[in-house]
Amino acid sequence: TVFDTLLLRLEEVDNLNKMRCNDLGKQKSSTYKVEYEQIQENLEKLRRELYKFESKYDVTSKRSELQEIKNQEKQNGERKGKEREYFKKNTLEYKRKKELKQIIEEFEKNSEYGQYKEKIERLEEQLRNYQFGYTQYDTSINEQFNRVSEYIHDLVKKTTNYFISKNNKATELPNISFELDIRKLAEYYSIKIQQYTDFLIQLPKIFVDKFSEEEQTLLKVALNSILSSPQGRLGNYSEQNILDILINIGKELPDGSEKTILREYYKYRKAETDIFSFPENQVLANLIVFLMKLQGHEQINKMLVAKNITQKQIALMLYGAYVGFANMPKTFTNIIFDSNSEKMFEYIDNYLFNNYLKQ
Repeated sequence: TVFDTLLLRLEEVDNLNKMRCNDLGKQKSSTYKVEYEQIQENLEKLRRELYKFESKYDVTSKRSELQEIKNQEKQNGERKGKEREYFKKNTLEYKRKKELKQIIEEFEKNSEYGQYKEKIERLEEQLRNYQFGYTQYDTSINEQFNRVSEYIHDLVKKTTNYFISKNNKATELPNISFELDIRKLAEYYSIKIQQYTDFLIQLPKIFVDKFSEEEQTLLKVALNSILSSPQGRLGNYSEQNILDILINIGKELPDGSEKTILREYYKYRKAETDIFSFPENQVLANLIVFLMKLQGHEQINKMLVAKNITQKQIALMLYGAYVGFANMPKTFTNIIFDSNSEKMFEYIDNYLFNNYLKQ
């Protein structure tokens, strides 16, 4: 049967994993966590110093400008069904792209820059060894998992659907609906306003009941700032983009402890200081985790767990606003699409229709 096959495969994985753990145990000293966190801290410090060094020579803005030209080439190509369409020779964009490349390449010949990159790459390699310690048993374990992955996926899907169906019979889905001015949002993106905009966000009742007025204001300002400077459909991460989000939040947020802490984090992010302590305020802590780890929801979740931060839905909500639904990975949305819950789909459809489509 399927279960007998699975049990045999999993027993083999268990045996291999025990041997793998023994090998990994030899690789890691008793001070593993301390060493790992120290490497992370050193790496973050070096990255901030490199950013500061690049900003000193105005290279950061030139990288952003070059990336914008490349993004435009990609967009031009996609309109014609191609991967990319380069700007023609002697056009302003072509000349500027060539000029920017030459400036950046010349800058990267700088010995101090090379030292920064070498140190960062060395620390990144050390982190990979800690996070992904390799053993002789890894390949065999992967092969075993590949053989049973389809069985596991099918079983998980059936189990998930069963519990969703069971729970939906007894309880209603929670009202966590947000409201915003969809016309204002559409206008913002269509004419590319590129400045902070108030999208008239209304938080769900569950947030209103749980958070103070100051925390609700922080959430609304943060969401407006993120929606005003999103990642974009091409999925490009920009350090300057994150700094712009922080600047907008600081400008729009009333004076108070939250604004002071964000100002301290801004200085930390720009390598103007090496000291930053995580706030006790859980809403603010979620915002800072999002800003630190916005490259992926898995990294966000790991840091939330490591820092014992509650109200995790806030950081993931900000992540969703930043990347947009189309850029969300399947591992983040599978719980919806793999579900056979008609009630869940009806709930989502009604929410989208009542709040946005019928407007």
